[in-house]
Amino acid sequence: MTELFKGSGPVGVLQASGVLRRLGRDFSFVFGDPNDKKLIEDVIKYAQVARLLKDLKNVKIGLLPYRCKVMTDIYVDEFSLMSQTGDL
Repeated sequence: MTELFKGSGPVGVLQASGVLRRLGRDFSFVFGDPNDKKLIEDVIKYAQVARLLKDLKNVKIGLLPYRCKVMTDIYVDEFSLMSQTGDL
């Protein structure tokens, strides 16, 4: 079915949009000359950004406090942490 959509131009685009909508996917259309290098570069950049956003959804980011000489029992020892995670 995918190959049929690819080869059927605007009709295939409309048919695929119905499938994507039922799947709950966000999508948009790109129109232009497939030989236009700028258009192809823009589509590739957009796809890379979309991939990055998808990958960032699974990233865990944390903020660790810096060492405090006065409160030695609660600070994170960054050297110990790096040796435990294999980064040292």
